[in-house]
Amino acid sequence: MTVFASIADPAELDAAVRGRLAESLAYLVAKAGPELGTDDARLAPVVAALRDRQVHPGVFARYYDLVPALRSGGFDRAAALMDEILVLAGEPVAFAVAPFSPDELGDDAERFARLMFAEMPGPSPVLPPGDAFPAAADHLGAARAVIAAVDPAIEREVAALLSRVYVGVGNPDPAARGFGGVTSFMVWGATLVNSDGHRSVPRMAEFLVHEITHALLFGIAAAEPLVLNPPHETYASPLRKDPRPMDGVFHAMVVCARLIEFFRSWLAGGEGEDAPAVRDRIADLTPRFLDGHRLVGDQARLSERGRHIHELAAQAAAGG
Repeated sequence: MTVFASIADPAELDAAVRGRLAESLAYLVAKAGPELGTDDARLAPVVAALRDRQVHPGVFARYYDLVPALRSGGFDRAAALMDEILVLAGEPVAFAVAPFSPDELGDDAERFARLMFAEMPGPSPVLPPGDAFPAAADHLGAARAVIAAVDPAIEREVAALLSRVYVGVGNPDPAARGFGGVTSFMVWGATLVNSDGHRSVPRMAEFLVHEITHALLFGIAAAEPLVLNPPHETYASPLRKDPRPMDGVFHAMVVCARLIEFFRSWLAGGEGEDAPAVRDRIADLTPRFLDGHRLVGDQARLSERGRHIHELAAQAAAGG
């Protein structure tokens, strides 16, 4: 069993995140039901759905638009968003790979991009994938099969924490920031890949392992903080050129460790045509991990759970 397999039960984690959203919506209705045009009876099916099963990522995204609308006195906007939540939460959801485009997402194309790239001002970094989508979807399917064979714990996380993988391409506008993949707690249940940089099965497997680890850490931290450093303090990151808050450095360090562990497990399963690329990624990620792990150890103020994960990362990168 890989080191990170014990970090959290993904199904329980997802249920806890959905349960907290249900509690928050119930609180909002108790405090501002008339303004939202909603009462307990109308909300009850949504609360039941959130406590019972995965819901569409748009439910979470609308919540994160609803709260600021209420705070600013935009009651008509808040009521409209609540109406959309009531409808969307009632619709069954199953795992799907989909293009990140207005044709697929409607208004959620703008909403998801704004929330996912909240730290990146300027033009949206993502554009619809166009003709790149079919190959990307095939690579994602093959990558998920590889993950299931190499590390079943990660496949369980993908199944429990994701209902949508969206495929986009980078915006060539020089003012737009580049990205490889992105996952946001505010769009819980979704992740987004830039297919420009993931044109092989190993690269797409790396994307999934990378982003599901972010989702796992977001879910854990929703209940108990992992990093206690204030967000205005920034540090060099092992995976990004720009300085990052310590929480971002912590995430990057854990991602590096998990990728190293995953790629080693892949190689342990036998040699194949992808082995050279996998070895290259281990060689690239190892010094990045060591830099990040050292920085977190020297500068981070961690909770008890954060310290435990910091120790697990060292074990994972070292081979158990």
